[in-house]
Amino acid sequence: MIGSVGSSDYSSIYNGYTFYFLSEDNKLLFDQSPSSYIPQYGGFCTWGITDEYGCPNFPWNGSCLGPPGNWGQWSIYNDKLYFFMSDTVKEWFLLDPDTYIANGDARWKDWFGDNTESLFSTTCSVEA
Repeated sequence: MIGSVGSSDYSSIYNGYTFYFLSEDNKLLFDQSPSSYIPQYGGFCTWGITDEYGCPNFPWNGSCLGPPGNWGQWSIYNDKLYFFMSDTVKEWFLLDPDTYIANGDARWKDWFGDNTESLFSTTCSVEA
């Protein structure tokens, strides 16, 4: 399933970012619990955040977070949404998600402290 672009008719602002939804029902669910619906690691590629080091194009640090996630490559694990740049890296992540999430959470916290929900990618790709 590929994500869909929402409508400005159904939008919510969360931590300074505008989120668009397909329906009023989706918007209301988000408004009740944004943390339950926002993408992890700000919607950047989960694999890059959790396990990619020394990539020449993306040094992966708090000021260079690499490529955005891809709406066509996502997974929900333990009720959290993760985006990936490609199907290949999503498959790698799903081989041991608990380890990769622990790595990513530690890395994200090192970069941004406890402020884990205030930075979002605004350039997600939409490729299957």
